[in-house]
Amino acid sequence: MATTTLPIRKKVFATKIDAGHDTYGNPRRGWLLYDASGYYLGFVDEGYAGRRALTKVAPKAVELGSVPTTAGAYRDANKDDLGIALIRQGTRKKKRTKKAKSKKARSRKNPKGRSKARSKLRKGKSRKAKSRKAKSRRGKSRVRAKARKAKSRGKSRKKAWSKAVKTKRVSTGNGYRYMVNGKFVKKSVYDRIRGTKGKSRAKSRKKARSKARSKASSRKTRRLATSRGYRYMVDGKFASKADYDRARR
Repeated sequence: MATTTLPIRKKVFATKIDAGHDTYGNPRRGWLLYDASGYYLGFVDEGYAGRRALTKVAPKAVELGSVPTTAGAYRDANKDDLGIALIRQGTRKKKRTKKAKSKKARSRKNPKGRSKARSKLRKGKSRKAKSRKAKSRRGKSRVRAKARKAKSRGKSRKKAWSKAVKTKRVSTGNGYRYMVNGKFVKKSVYDRIRGTKGKSRAKSRKKARSKARSKASSRKTRRLATSRGYRYMVDGKFASKADYDRARR
């Protein structure tokens, strides 16, 4: 199979293969794609999208005809599905920020001064980190001094700490973010200052694992209620309950 970028902008030739339907009623049809030189580029599964599936991958595709085939030949061809490769390619593209783009443009303009610029950046970062640490130490010492004064006056250290330190919980689209004295911090630090008990590590680990699994699995599943019970779909096709459960893991 010849390597190619998706979607294919050049003119290609498509031969349709038809293996009927499977036991669940899903169509087993698609197109074998070849370039003008006769190199095999890949396969596009028709599914329920029809000809739109072909035009998404290759807008300038020319259909040569339809050929009946077996289920085994369809399965072998479906291993090189360019439609799924196009979807994965779209999800994996990383959006670069404006800062990253501007830095790259500067480095291209002045290739000789790249090493000097990098060393300056490293020095600047180290200086900033040192100043941040010094500020945090000063802030902590001030808070402790206030707490000591409050204790001598007969107030509890906990109240003085809560008054000296300003905490805030900010709601976002992904959940909550926590602030202490106008700076974003971890939830454990926020809970320690507020005097509240944080969630157990085991629960947080379980949540992290479940999130990682949900991100890793890109297959779409759906359960449809019918008069006889439930029917299950995986990637827009009807499938067995075992396949549905396997896709949801």
